[in-house]
Amino acid sequence: SIMALGGFGVNKIGYVNLSTLGSALVVLSLMLDSIVPNTSWLFLSFSLIGGIGNGLLCIPYFTVLYSKMSGPMLPVAVGFAAAGGGVGTIVFNLILEPLHQTFGWRHARQILAAALLVILTLNTLALRCCTRQKKESPDDSMEESNSASSDTSSGSQPSQFRLGRELVELVRPFTAPSFGLLSVGLVLYMFGFTVPYTHVVYYAELQGYKRAATLVSVMGAGSTVGRIV
Repeated sequence: SIMALGGFGVNKIGYVNLSTLGSALVVLSLMLDSIVPNTSWLFLSFSLIGGIGNGLLCIPYFTVLYSKMSGPMLPVAVGFAAAGGGVGTIVFNLILEPLHQTFGWRHARQILAAALLVILTLNTLALRCCTRQKKESPDDSMEESNSASSDTSSGSQPSQFRLGRELVELVRPFTAPSFGLLSVGLVLYMFGFTVPYTHVVYYAELQGYKRAATLVSVMGAGSTVGRIV
């Protein structure tokens, strides 16, 4: 639902602003993880705040891809962009285990937050550079001023009507059977997708597997290959 709302408002909020907000929430969630008193608070910091941040982070980059690219290279670009999640799963899970053993899990979360702060800041700066508009000619400026004046005149309608139109546009894709079935399929897929990542390490330890902590990285490697292919 967060991605749906974010995708609907990304053009109004701005690519860079949405990326900055998502990055801040991800880093904040990791810092809160390191100071929460019990696991109940972890649900709020890691699951809720971190989940919202990750959802908001995905939207600007995929939106830029679809707005800037077309043709046969678009699926390739989307595949490489999606593969970043798999690469992160490989790298960070291999790093986190020795960090936990050396510094403890709370300090490990703080180190991870600092690393992500640097990485996400660089990503946001790169997004800003990629989406920066070129200097406009006088003709383009005249056209934009004309369109802006027309938008202003149309925006004189009461705010409740504008909000109503926006809500209708938000739910309108779900009226198409194909999109509705796709959405239901994705919901059911996510039910099963999270199960191995949640339980595989614990189950492997119960079975006496000594390299249980590396299994999530192995799954990340498979995910990376699948997303690119």
